Amino acid sequence: MRADGAPAAQRGGGSPHRAGDRATGLGRAESLERVAEWPLPPRLIALRNELRRGLDAKVRGLQQPLDQLIRRTVQSPLLTSTGACLLQPLQRAHTGEFSWSNRWYESQLVPWIAHYDALRRVAGVVFTAEQLRQWELWATVAASCHWWWPAEHVCVVSERPVALHTEVSGDEGQVRLHHADGPALRYADGWALHSWHGTRVPAWVIAGPTAERIAAETNVEVRRCAIERLGWPEYVEQAGLRLVGTAPDPGNPGSELRLYDMRGRRRCSSR
Repeated sequence: MRADGAPAAQRGGGSPHRAGDRATGLGRAESLERVAEWPLPPRLIALRNELRRGLDAKVRGLQQPLDQLIRRTVQSPLLTSTGACLLQPLQRAHTGEFSWSNRWYESQLVPWIAHYDALRRVAGVVFTAEQLRQWELWATVAASCHWWWPAEHVCVVSERPVALHTEVSGDEGQVRLHHADGPALRYADGWALHSWHGTRVPAWVIAGPTAERIAAETNVEVRRCAIERLGWPEYVEQAGLRLVGTAPDPGNPGSELRLYDMRGRRRCSSR
């Protein structure tokens, strides 16, 4: 706590992973897995829910079709993108069981904030002065930091990433993590995540995939990503695969299934 009695904010060294280390030092009762049970988060969640109910009640008449359009084209794509991009580092911040449905984390997501901003700007919904003040507080926090954990006398705050690489993955502009030349997500403290078309992978998949490393990998999805990163021709050559037969791929018109023999084991690919 600061000298003036106000709660202090602890920066977590950059990443949610480092912030999680600090948060777990607050005490067993305040472990990240139980953040929704801490004294402050339920109060903040209740205030957020009251604000949303009040704003929803203002949507009437011709504003209702716009409300549904905003939910479909703004809120829903942002929710999908947030889950695809920010869920992975949050999972790593937890040492125990993690639930994405945790109400405290849901309250920090930007989709609901963007939804009401669009209602105000596009649909002409008029906020009261107090509603606007509360909404701006949530919007300011969302724009200023990443995940945060408020205890009674200290708030642990993680920084926003310094690098974020994504690709479009939906018709409404949804994005997911992807970077073929390095970490897809990186923080100032050096902590990073690698991702191949939305699938989290070890660093070697991006930096140096080889047939030997692929053969030793037990996770099927990681193996698939590593082969794609290496490229099928190079993988076939490195692994010493022998083509056994081909057939049209019924699930991908214009492509073919290829069956390879690898030292007595059969492996199928679609090309």
